Amino acid sequence: MKFVDNIDWLQISFSSDVNNYVTPAGYSYRPRPMGTKMFRDAYDIVDNNLREVVAELLTTPNERMFEKNFKMLRLKNRYIYTKDYRRIFADMQRHFGFGENYSLCRVDLCRDFQKFKYGLLPESFIKRVQNQEYFLKGKRRATQKTVERHTCETETKIITTTIIRTSSKYKTTTYQKKYSGEVRPETLYISSGSNFISKKLYNKSQEMRDKGVKTHIKALHDSVFDEADGDVWRLEFSLKGSTVNAIEKKTGEVGKLRIDDLDNITELLNSLIDQQFVFWKTSDLKNRSRDWETVQLFDPSEVGAAPYEFRRIDYNSDSGRAEKIFLKKLAVINLEQRTWEKVEELFGREETSKFLSAVIQGRVAEYGLEKYFREKVLPHRRAYVKNERGR
Repeated sequence: MKFVDNIDWLQISFSSDVNNYVTPAGYSYRPRPMGTKMFRDAYDIVDNNLREVVAELLTTPNERMFEKNFKMLRLKNRYIYTKDYRRIFADMQRHFGFGENYSLCRVDLCRDFQKFKYGLLPESFIKRVQNQEYFLKGKRRATQKTVERHTCETETKIITTTIIRTSSKYKTTTYQKKYSGEVRPETLYISSGSNFISKKLYNKSQEMRDKGVKTHIKALHDSVFDEADGDVWRLEFSLKGSTVNAIEKKTGEVGKLRIDDLDNITELLNSLIDQQFVFWKTSDLKNRSRDWETVQLFDPSEVGAAPYEFRRIDYNSDSGRAEKIFLKKLAVINLEQRTWEKVEELFGREETSKFLSAVIQGRVAEYGLEKYFREKVLPHRRAYVKNERGR
């Protein structure tokens, strides 16, 4: 079986009081005209030898709730594939002086291939998932499931969302395209409200035909795959937030994902597939899910071992909800005058503000709540201010 494993997204958060964006050795910083919703300033980082942008830096948080030295660094896709990300990361680590005090706030790991084990085509696999012939393995009996299905159809596309309700609800969304009357599945997206890793299986060749070819990915595919064997598909796992722990099964050693761990990308992907992308072949003849047959997607003798298990730092299943409630309360605490005056009286205004910013920043980065903070917490704070002024 031919396959190739890679990192497709690498984003790091850290705190640094170094605000000199002039000339660290070998690089220059090019200010962007605009920042983002969360950060006032954005810079393209240019490698002076390559004369190309290799990363982007976001700095100067827009909200006072973030500590002022909080920063995010995203490596450009091309340089992740060439493995230059190790050199670039080490240079930034040295320049900003954050050492080991960083978080991988988003990492996307992917496996490109053309067929599953026994020649199973990815299109056929998606159809069987959509038709409930294959069912994502869960922690409880899948026979207790109930299904909601919603379909949206346009001239060129059919989007079907299926919500599976077991002890832990999850959702599958399939995207199918119409070609001269023929409908072909192109994407299977699996998400869960309680999960910390999203999964996506999609036709990478078709995506590049539709959206434009990335030359570095096309060159990689041409060197590994035979075009006569069909399109290249991608199975992608997106890990968001620094709560993701990798546990080594043999030793029981637990640790957050670090840059060095990404050298073992095939073992990481094997472990993610083994834990997060296991399907049962359902059968009306067998009522108990434990009797159902597991769908063999990859052959361990060809792809190798799966030595890790992935878990969150907080094993409480309600921890995500608790963190969101906690963030909302923190966001308005300095607006509650009586409470805030008592805190400032005890600890001092400057120290109290620094502490609050650090706690919010840490929670957002650690639990991967950047989107929730931007879309829910900030509007909540603004609404609170508006209501207080209206009194």
